[in-house]
Amino acid sequence: MRRRRFLIAIAVALLLAAVWQPALADMSQAISWLRAQQREDGGFGGQKSTLSETAEAIYAFVAAGVDPNELQKGNRTPLTFLAESLPEAMDVGTKAKVALAVAVAGGDPRHFGGVDLIAAIRGSLSAEGAYGGPDGTLIGHTYAMLALEASLESVAPQAVSWLKERQASNGGWAWNGSQKPEDVDSNTTSLAVQALIGAGVSATDPTVKAALSYLRSIQNEDGGFPYQKPSPYGSDTDANSTALAIQAIIAAGESPSKWTTAEGKDPVAALMALQNKSGAFAWQASFADDNFLATAQAIPALAGKPHPLRPLASQMAQPAATPAPAPILPVSGGGVAAQPALWTLVLTGASGMAAVALRARRRA
Repeated sequence: MRRRRFLIAIAVALLLAAVWQPALADMSQAISWLRAQQREDGGFGGQKSTLSETAEAIYAFVAAGVDPNELQKGNRTPLTFLAESLPEAMDVGTKAKVALAVAVAGGDPRHFGGVDLIAAIRGSLSAEGAYGGPDGTLIGHTYAMLALEASLESVAPQAVSWLKERQASNGGWAWNGSQKPEDVDSNTTSLAVQALIGAGVSATDPTVKAALSYLRSIQNEDGGFPYQKPSPYGSDTDANSTALAIQAIIAAGESPSKWTTAEGKDPVAALMALQNKSGAFAWQASFADDNFLATAQAIPALAGKPHPLRPLASQMAQPAATPAPAPILPVSGGGVAAQPALWTLVLTGASGMAAVALRARRRA
């Protein structure tokens, strides 16, 4: 019965995520730029290839419908790099990010690089309900939940409760689990929302509603989001925070176009304003250089795909006759918000649910 409820929750999450699907006119430029950043070892990273940044690149490629298994540099793919570098993953949070990347790329994190990453995540569950144990972080806990969800594994109920209980009074979460309002941040909060909804928590749950209220409270006039507000380091809009907030908004079944400020700006417009001519995204307007992580995290948000991303194999199972969504809301900078027809939405949800059921039957 628990398994059935979990599958239904995943199907509902897919339907909610499909309610608002933006299409990025410059997606090909952003993807082309990101592909050009692949290093000789097959991985990705701003300074050198890392497990975390390679995982982020994989999320971006999968969200854009690009198979990371086909991205080769000297016969090495991003998955090759992850498998060979897995011994460097010393904490559960990093293992979870890798597991999430493997799952969405169509692989099996239960058999990857000679390691059962799912068993490692499950085995790290503390008596209090935290993935990662006493040395873990809250943000690592959210990635553990997302990795399990993407792998069609149920999340322990106590893990959901543990995350809910760590919410601060202002509705946000802090990366280290602090419940002081001044410590919470938009990034951890956005990931927590996606992890909770992916685990079957309703978008109308008070915890989710409080989190969205927190995000509303720190939204800037340009429509974007800072990491924290107030902050001694400034509260300008940055691409990473805005992208993650967009994913949380969509995961909760809301349209980012409804998050328009008094100045007439929404999160999508704010994020698109940070795209450079190269196709890459800058971190902030005052730091205009092409930024690897900003670009990798912007792509899933502008593709309208929150975590946990649908595995690549289930994306490929889309009905060929599904009509393309009609653009209805132009956004400056090349973005277009699109509202799919009801039939498209039904087909999308049915296809996703069928893929989930098929994989569950195979595992059974």
